[in-house]
Amino acid sequence: MTTGIRLVPLLFLVPGLYSCSGGGTPPPPTPNPAPALTALNPSSAVAGRQGFTLTATGSNLISGSVLRWNGADRTTTFVSGTQLAASIPASDIAAAGSAQVAVFNPSPGGGTSTALTFAISPTFPAREPFEHSGQQRQPWRCR
Repeated sequence: MTTGIRLVPLLFLVPGLYSCSGGGTPPPPTPNPAPALTALNPSSAVAGRQGFTLTATGSNLISGSVLRWNGADRTTTFVSGTQLAASIPASDIAAAGSAQVAVFNPSPGGGTSTALTFAISPTFPAREPFEHSGQQRQPWRCR
């Protein structure tokens, strides 16, 4: 009879290093939701005025959501899952017309909301003094 020590290889598994699925590939990231835009506050401005903060209300807004003004990204602050605040510079409302405002959520998933219209009304010039034909104004009289 032979006595001795026999060595047996042992395999130590580190949790998370190997998996039973065979690939060790992490699961795909959860897709971002598609945003929806329901309201703008304010919803209009007068042309030529100073810049302002636009509040956008909707649903499926995330911390990476960006407000787009006529397709261009604007500096955006995430307030909640239903509200964003964006800085609109005076140059965006320099002329009368309208702007298309939408919200973009990045991939994976995400997308762009349906746009809402922001109205920019014209600036009315200062009223000129009334010119008359040289006749004196007559005071109103009750008859």
